[in-house]
Amino acid sequence: ENTNADNLFIAPTTATLDQLFKLPRAGMTTDSSSFSPSNPNQTCAAGVTPIVGGASINLNGATINAACGSCSGSGINTGVTTLTLATSPALTITATGGTIGRNQGGEATDAIGVYQGSGGAPDTALQAGESLSFGLIGYTARKFGITLYGFDAGEQAQLTFKNGGTNVGSYTATSAATTNITPGGAFNEVVVQAVGSSAFWVQTVKFCDAITSC
Repeated sequence: ENTNADNLFIAPTTATLDQLFKLPRAGMTTDSSSFSPSNPNQTCAAGVTPIVGGASINLNGATINAACGSCSGSGINTGVTTLTLATSPALTITATGGTIGRNQGGEATDAIGVYQGSGGAPDTALQAGESLSFGLIGYTARKFGITLYGFDAGEQAQLTFKNGGTNVGSYTATSAATTNITPGGAFNEVVVQAVGSSAFWVQTVKFCDAITSC
């Protein structure tokens, strides 16, 4: 009966429904790795999937040339700063300080670095002031492995892990092959840089979930 206030149904407002069903609203993060139950202004990642198992990507001539498209398919200089590999999952490689370079020409390529200018293969080694970024498309990972080519004793490689552009951790590699690096959170990008006078190429990268050996 509508004469009894206790029996009245009051239509919920938009704000009430929003709180009841946790509907997305302005300011929500799309980064599921940083989810906190105490913060209601967030939701699960939109269009981003945690990787299952592991994906190892060999940066050899066949892989790079398949992604090259209109870039130079021979010689040590690709002539581009960004390449997207049709691997599973897809991966975007971005160079700073130069263009993406091969340690050798064409199909003979074993690894990639940054091309600084005219000259032979040493000019494509990753050196101080340059970087190579490896970004997963649509996925995040928890572990990382890397193999470096031409990496000598005493050299160092700085790895910076990011998720949506935000740093989640870093690691200094001191050997040519480093496995099971866990930066402490989900990431979708790894930036590789040479430390000091170190100079080397990146041969393989591997992205894995938390339980897979990487």
